[in-house]
Amino acid sequence: MKKYLIICFIGFLASCSSGKKSLQKGNYVDAVIKSVNRLRADPKNTNAKQTLRQAYPLALSYELKRIDDTKLSSDVYKWEKVLDSYKSLNGIYDEINRSPAALSVLKPRSFAQEKEDAKQKSGEVRYTLGEKRLQEGTKQSAKNAYFDFIAANSFVPEIRDVRNKILEAKEKATIHVIVDQIPISSLIFGLTNEFFQNKISEFLLEFSTREFVRFYSISEARKINKKDFDQKIIIRFDDFVVGQTYVKERVEDFSKDSVLIKTEKGKPVYATVKAKLITFSKTISSSGLLDFKIVNPNNNSLLTQEKFPGTFVWRNEWATYRGDDRALTDLQLDLTEQREAQPPAPQTLFIEFTKPIYDQLVSKIRNFYVTY
Repeated sequence: MKKYLIICFIGFLASCSSGKKSLQKGNYVDAVIKSVNRLRADPKNTNAKQTLRQAYPLALSYELKRIDDTKLSSDVYKWEKVLDSYKSLNGIYDEINRSPAALSVLKPRSFAQEKEDAKQKSGEVRYTLGEKRLQEGTKQSAKNAYFDFIAANSFVPEIRDVRNKILEAKEKATIHVIVDQIPISSLIFGLTNEFFQNKISEFLLEFSTREFVRFYSISEARKINKKDFDQKIIIRFDDFVVGQTYVKERVEDFSKDSVLIKTEKGKPVYATVKAKLITFSKTISSSGLLDFKIVNPNNNSLLTQEKFPGTFVWRNEWATYRGDDRALTDLQLDLTEQREAQPPAPQTLFIEFTKPIYDQLVSKIRNFYVTY
């Protein structure tokens, strides 16, 4: 009885893997693929042959009916859906041709020419749609046209003058932004924000390659004689302070009991040892506030504005002591080995406090232009 059940179960699995279950559910294409795969593994499998014999005509009929219905629809992208159906039918054709056992059951039909015709029509439709959208004259319609021309070129490579159309649509879809980074300088400390400005310029250059946004520096705009812009970014420091120095001195008394101080007549002598620890702490604080705003240069209307603070604090600590060093901990003794360090140059301090400002600034720019 147990042997009989095992044989039945194996037969049930063979029936499922042959695609019969998919056939019963009306998944005709899936039934064909499964039956062909089964025949590759077992060329004599009668269940798979029977399933293939039944499923293929049904898959053919179903897909062709869907193609006819799609052609009659008003869907502007109908030829792309027709193309998908022909791809499915040709996929079946290829699978059967790769299985000698499946070919012994039936001869599949190729739809290679029909697929190429559908690709051609899909490309033509996308190209025409792109031209229509370009004529609407808005940034968004030009952006949609750009993707239409990209799709048209994927269906029919080099269709008409599609390369030029892609460039034209990209140009018309792009937001052109002039960036005015107002420089600062300090004759006393020799400070400049050139390093900060260069980092911003590098970010904007990289960002421009991925989005429908193009940023121009003042010098670049002058060089190419460009005067018309959609937006203007203004970046300037409202205020900054470099090198505010604070020095603190802290005096503490420490003691430790039961410390061996000498030996008399062979006996250890213990006593309390004391030390005075003088700790020095120097901090140099530098900070600034950056004003960032985007305006419409045609009417000076404000699109967005935000202020970004940044702070950097340099710290140095050292110590000296008087008395018995045995009253101090290892950490305290290590501190007494330290000496007052030379602080960073003012320009270095300036760069350090601009780092958190930079992070806030690029995040703001990225979030603002992410939808473009």
